[in-house]
Amino acid sequence: MLSVITCIRHPATAKDFGRVNELLQKTINSLHNQTNKNFELFIVCNQGSEFNLNTYDIKTDMVYVDFPPTEHIVVVDEQSQQDKWNAFRKDKGTKCLAGLNAALKNKPEFIMFVDGDDYLHKGLVDYVDKNKENYDGFIIDKGFGYKLGSDIAYEIEPFNLSCGTCNIYRAELFYPYLEQAIYTNQQTILNSVDDFMTYEILGSHKHANELFQREHAKFQYIPFAAAMYIIDNGENDSGINQVTFKARTLNAVIIEDFALQTQPSLFFKRYYELLSYRFKAKIKKNKNSLLVRSLVNLKHRLH
Repeated sequence: MLSVITCIRHPATAKDFGRVNELLQKTINSLHNQTNKNFELFIVCNQGSEFNLNTYDIKTDMVYVDFPPTEHIVVVDEQSQQDKWNAFRKDKGTKCLAGLNAALKNKPEFIMFVDGDDYLHKGLVDYVDKNKENYDGFIIDKGFGYKLGSDIAYEIEPFNLSCGTCNIYRAELFYPYLEQAIYTNQQTILNSVDDFMTYEILGSHKHANELFQREHAKFQYIPFAAAMYIIDNGENDSGINQVTFKARTLNAVIIEDFALQTQPSLFFKRYYELLSYRFKAKIKKNKNSLLVRSLVNLKHRLH
């Protein structure tokens, strides 16, 4: 059994919580599209959050927490930027721990953390199920970026450095870090769980390999594009600069694999958008190159 945990932002920090609900529904649609149903879903959210969701036949548990909203920090320098990210990691990390506490009671074999605005490839659960005897974890380093309503998708590699929907862990890997965990409230979680687990593993998504190495666990990079990051959706906590990625036209295979509720546009419309993207990306790349060269020349003149 795979336990899928998704953590939803505090309503007070959302621009439009109705939009949050809509994006979460799309994530659930991609879970419903899985060819292998050997999974369950845990949705971690703040008390008072109101949803209107269709979870189909997916076994779903709502995990309610009473955590304060993420602190609002205005970024003015490098330190305030770090403070902002730490505030985000604290909120996400403690919510993931609350979801993990609920999931582990069902004794799952694997745990996956999914952002509530991303999609999964329809064959992902089946792939994990078929390879669970060989690995203690999986990392998604191939995936897509997609703007809803667009006719192109962006190939993101390494995907695990851009999107939080990327890590799958054998449940036993968490046990040593949770022996003293107290889940009464956010502060007791912070006090009783190692910061490495809260901030680096669960609050972030870029350090899964560090946990695997610590625990001498064998992991694999999923050999296909297994997740899709919905960009520019209005509720992203972080964004990617899609002009740095290779683009391709949206097709029926991608739409089916990720349960996108759309249809490919006419051939000429799709390729017009693709060519427009490539033109903008080339301009951006040339501007960046020019800026780098200018900075290098300035440095040489100063010395």
